[in-house]
Amino acid sequence: MSVQDIFRAPSCNAMVSGDSPFSNCVKCLEYDRARDSWLNEDEVVHGGVAEGDKMISIDEEIYTAVMGVCEHSKLNDWQKLFFEEQKKNSVRTPQGRRFHPDIIRWAIEFYSRSPAAYEHVTASEVLTLPSRRSIRLYRNAITPQPGICPLAVKELQRVEKTGVRLMGYVTLDEMKIKENLVLKNGKLVGLVDAGCGNDAELASSILVFYIRTIDRKISQPFAWYSTKSIKAWKLANLTWRVIMECESNGFEVHAVVADGHPTNRKMFKIMSGSKEIPMGKLFMTPNPASADRNIYFLSDPSHLLKVGQNFCVGVDSISYGHTLRTSSIKTLLHF
Repeated sequence: MSVQDIFRAPSCNAMVSGDSPFSNCVKCLEYDRARDSWLNEDEVVHGGVAEGDKMISIDEEIYTAVMGVCEHSKLNDWQKLFFEEQKKNSVRTPQGRRFHPDIIRWAIEFYSRSPAAYEHVTASEVLTLPSRRSIRLYRNAITPQPGICPLAVKELQRVEKTGVRLMGYVTLDEMKIKENLVLKNGKLVGLVDAGCGNDAELASSILVFYIRTIDRKISQPFAWYSTKSIKAWKLANLTWRVIMECESNGFEVHAVVADGHPTNRKMFKIMSGSKEIPMGKLFMTPNPASADRNIYFLSDPSHLLKVGQNFCVGVDSISYGHTLRTSSIKTLLHF
């Protein structure tokens, strides 16, 4: 008698073999018939089990609850797509899973925000998502080049053809990178390239121009350059280049947003033609692509808050016409 031949109902205290001459109790007979019906239903509902796929039996109440969530009328299109993809790929082997492009984009964004959280969700099998190797392959599918991204321009052109008015702003910021020189596809990568060819100097930062519409129909990187202590006049030149490229492809630039770094503040002065940044007034310059629109210069609020926090922690007083002790600011914050 093998282990596979033995069965009993959860409420039965006896264990008998299917070949035993003794009669099974009523509970065991009911359980046996129910088990056969579940197997038959699995074959009908799922159309048979493919080789390598794993099937598990779940309680009818759990099945009804899951199906109710997936088919609920209040779910939006994205949620319905997500649950359908989960149902489809949860019964497949990792090599046989295929994901919708929207699911892949969401997974890439999830992984970019927190690789550790992504690994935890996939390893604990809470959700069925693309593997980390698949994410890396998708992210490295194209080789980016310094300058304005042609794919971003095509996306602007595609959205413009739909008749949507694109009104937004340009954000620019730098992030530090590790200085290194790499030979890739016969080219040296890692040198400074600010749009005028490579300089004989290792880059230490990446300057990124990011565009976003007010309604967020467009939200994507538009251009990037490898830099090292870029000058304000050169930064202004790159910003104007990005603005004119956006305007020529239907994207109306209404503002330029940057942090309060001295180079950015000097860039704002160069682009506006002003010697000083006006206090208490709008800081703007005429838009060369449209005479009836201005381009406003804004400081990133999050960086301003960070600067204010550093002032409160690192210095005793702030002088700008009048002296203000940081202890007074702390008192106001805790009032």
